[in-house]
Amino acid sequence: MLIRPTYPRMRVLRAVAGFGERGVNCTELYERLLHDGAPLTVPTIYRVAKELAMAGLLQRERSDDGKVFYRSCC
Repeated sequence: MLIRPTYPRMRVLRAVAGFGERGVNCTELYERLLHDGAPLTVPTIYRVAKELAMAGLLQRERSDDGKVFYRSCC
């Protein structure tokens, strides 16, 4: 699946990569992006993270308690 490198996608990819090997949930991504000055909403972050996982650019994992985490796969 090919996707365009939009501003939200690039910001989310960079933010996830900034967490290293540790998985990150969308709430943590929102807080990081807000701190970095990226004007992305929580729904946008959820949508973009899901798109990036479907495109194979992020790994999506679900914890035992049902929380979804993303990590960089590249």
